Amino acid sequence: MIKKTTTLLLLLFVAITTLAESSVSFDRTGQLRLPDAELLNKARHAHQDNRPDEALGYLLQAARFGSNQAKASVAQHLLEDQTKEHDQWLDALAWLLLLQQENTGYDPATCHRIIDSLKQKLSSEELAAAEQKTTLLHHTYGAAAALQYRQDWRQNLRFTGSRIAGYIPNNLTVIPVEDGRPGTLTINLTGQQIRQQLDAFVNTYPNHNQVKKQTMMALMKLSQTSKK
Repeated sequence: MIKKTTTLLLLLFVAITTLAESSVSFDRTGQLRLPDAELLNKARHAHQDNRPDEALGYLLQAARFGSNQAKASVAQHLLEDQTKEHDQWLDALAWLLLLQQENTGYDPATCHRIIDSLKQKLSSEELAAAEQKTTLLHHTYGAAAALQYRQDWRQNLRFTGSRIAGYIPNNLTVIPVEDGRPGTLTINLTGQQIRQQLDAFVNTYPNHNQVKKQTMMALMKLSQTSKK
């Protein structure tokens, strides 16, 4: 019998109702600090500080942008969690099936082996439920949904206190962020430089979107442990 998986539905609800912060920062070279990378970094620190729920929240926000690393890390989080009432194997499989559908930015052979390992632990009824959940996840975290999310995020940005969302001034003086904190120097960027970087992030996102090898190895190890 399939356990009730209220946690996954809660994750979807939180992700849908929580908007990403509409702000950007730059490093000392004037390069955009990618918001998904910033969220992944926050998730890593939260995990290190033993704040798993907060870490998961950051991962889900990064996944909204389309981060395959975040999607794989959500699956890893689920497989590591032995305290929830839902079947973590089933939910982790749903996320990995979504990652497989994206067909970019990951090691397909390793992902396939992890999926096969998880499938062996589930009944036919549970496998069908996992596929249904993958469909639900696709509506929020799939490639098309992520593109729309990045476009909406881009249109909601405000610079220099402007009340006009999405407006980028011709010239902008910014304070670079270093180690998560504003630096002491300022740099000048043109509106064109900012627009080019934002457009690249929004429209060519998959080009930098890779799942880290250590995440795939951790998933492989977790998928091979005995089901509890």
